[in-house]
Amino acid sequence: MKKGFTLVEIIISILLLALVVVIIIPNIVKLYNKARLKAFIDESQNIYNSVALSYQSDFLSETKKVSRYCDSENTYGNKLKIDKNNNLYYDIELDEDGNIYKFYVVKGNYVFLLSGNDINVSDVNEDNVFSDVAYDIDCDGNSGIYCNILNFPCIAVPKFEYTNDGTNSNA
Repeated sequence: MKKGFTLVEIIISILLLALVVVIIIPNIVKLYNKARLKAFIDESQNIYNSVALSYQSDFLSETKKVSRYCDSENTYGNKLKIDKNNNLYYDIELDEDGNIYKFYVVKGNYVFLLSGNDINVSDVNEDNVFSDVAYDIDCDGNSGIYCNILNFPCIAVPKFEYTNDGTNSNA
């Protein structure tokens, strides 16, 4: 007599293993994506908190008000003094009182696009994160790439300078 597994037993074992893999892999991917999102939110909150400190520090040391902190892939304006991930970029603008009214942070496919008069660190949360959106930050101010949040194509918009009579000086 020969001992071994029958073809039916082997097929059932393979099907059970495949079922376990089909159940486990999506959960692992979901956990990985949640961890990436949490890291992005934490980094963005750190940037928000750093703006207040940097604004006060820059104002005291340079006797001038800094109205924008920006760091993009190719250019940068006033950078924050923080350790950040290489693919994390930001563009933050402040009003004359040092309150943030524009808070754009991009990392990979995660984006914060917050603007308005009452932006608080509590607004930097999972509810305000856009994902799978292509968005670039341009610190030069010469052009920008603007994308619709609903996944429409991006358009490049040059900076137009208008004269006193309202006509475009670039035309």
